[in-house]
Amino acid sequence: MPDWSVFPEGKHISVSQAKLCHQCMFAWKCRYVDKIKKPKSRIMEMGILFDALCNGENIITDSIVNVRYDSFKSHFNLDGWKQFPIWLPITGTDYHVIGFADLVEVDENNKPTLVVDHKFAEKPWTDFKYDTNKIQAQTYLAAMQYMGHDINKFQFRIANVATTALQQFPAKKPYIPRKNTLTNTVQKYYNEAIGWIEAGWMEPEFNDLCEWDGGKCNYKTECEKYLSKGLKTDAKITETLTR
Repeated sequence: MPDWSVFPEGKHISVSQAKLCHQCMFAWKCRYVDKIKKPKSRIMEMGILFDALCNGENIITDSIVNVRYDSFKSHFNLDGWKQFPIWLPITGTDYHVIGFADLVEVDENNKPTLVVDHKFAEKPWTDFKYDTNKIQAQTYLAAMQYMGHDINKFQFRIANVATTALQQFPAKKPYIPRKNTLTNTVQKYYNEAIGWIEAGWMEPEFNDLCEWDGGKCNYKTECEKYLSKGLKTDAKITETLTR
């Protein structure tokens, strides 16, 4: 498991948590408070295996991801590889956004030059997919600057899970932000998510990001039960974010 003790004490939120908050606070509650486990897709299992290998865990999930442990490890050259912890205080709150950078590349002088995040997909990412993930890129680069690392380039590298060889799709040019701090839009994104958490707002939200109608929501059953009983949530649950 990643070493969570490296992060500052207090309340934490991750990029993925903030994303789920904007999608549906009820789904956030199911995942992070109630800790309801759901079947994972092959893409998710790939990510779990990758993170485990980066942290030196010898786990075997061949039956799930249909890829040999040794070939997976050698493909990404994971020997001696450690993910890089990042954190950044969110202005106006007592929260830090936290995460782990998969890879920080350095030049011949050992100076950091590029933050890399590995993703897994069955087809190349669209421009829209890249754009919706720029929040992670901005956050990680701003965190690097906050932690004293002068680095302003971020790149997603997408591995094709449809092939056992895990060939990478052609990578886009690294993302370079206009400034090395969070934009007002991204700052507002985190402030809104944290505000909902602090307010204890955990109601199902059928907005444009809701995956219920498409059958992709992992918590559709829980949502239907909740709505049928007319339950209301009122308890504050911010302690779940404090490690």
